[in-house]
Amino acid sequence: MPKDFERCEAQGGKMVTISKGGTYRHLCKDKKGKWHAGESHKKKTPKKGGAGKKNGTSARGPKKTPMKRKRK
Repeated sequence: MPKDFERCEAQGGKMVTISKGGTYRHLCKDKKGKWHAGESHKKKTPKKGGAGKKNGTSARGPKKTPMKRKRK
């Protein structure tokens, strides 16, 4: 990160995030009103298929059939 951005962050400046397309950047506004830009980062893309899905089962296991309740 740039030195002036780190200094602004350490002194308690206001942090703002700006996103554009697949990237984002942090900005810091110091107490004097000057903006300092941080490095540009790429957004993480989620993996296809969902979390823990293999061969039709989920990470929590196979689906359970609902039980029928008896009337009172």
